[in-house]
Amino acid sequence: MTLNQRLGHHGKRHRDHPARNRDCNTSQARAIIEDARNRTEAESENDSDDVEYRPIWANPFVYLLFKDGRPFEEGTPIEDGHLIDVHRLVFASFKHPPSSGSELIYQCGETGCVNAKHAIEQPLPNEHGWQAGIIEEVIFHPSFLELKISIAGSPVQRVFVKHDILDRYGLGDASSLTERPVFLTTHTDGDSAQLILAARRVDYSQGSSVAGQRRSPKQRK
Repeated sequence: MTLNQRLGHHGKRHRDHPARNRDCNTSQARAIIEDARNRTEAESENDSDDVEYRPIWANPFVYLLFKDGRPFEEGTPIEDGHLIDVHRLVFASFKHPPSSGSELIYQCGETGCVNAKHAIEQPLPNEHGWQAGIIEEVIFHPSFLELKISIAGSPVQRVFVKHDILDRYGLGDASSLTERPVFLTTHTDGDSAQLILAARRVDYSQGSSVAGQRRSPKQRK
């Protein structure tokens, strides 16, 4: 699968904006990949046949680069290949390497955007007070989900989040939340919280950190 095909997989949702799609993805990404190949340092050739070429990756934005600059084609061994998300590669080439611990957030609304001009850096939270836990149970409500999170040495925590947490992380339904590790912190007001799932987000218009409430929205009304 080519890079354009990978990016086009996400662009199908916005066929009514072809010009914007081109601005957000393929031309810039293609130029970056070629530039990255041209600038890589030549190294010894990889002669291993133990690892087979795999044309489809779970992350459609990932790209495989070799330090010796060779293309990856069907039948090419991928041992010692470097998997890099094209968002980070493009941003680093057109601007600067993203700050450590930062995610790239795209504000244009285009699902498949990789344009560095549309991106901002958003550092992941790094303050004290974050705890690791497991989502033991999920309770459905019409406008929100109730997560019961167990944390070692603490009572079970109840956190209420909107259903769009599933879209942000590309989860098919709420069943994917059960038994999933999660990082949780409570704000100083004691009423609001932030959580980050142990999963890769698929919605690049938002960061990984999800806002939650410690009290049911029904109680807050």
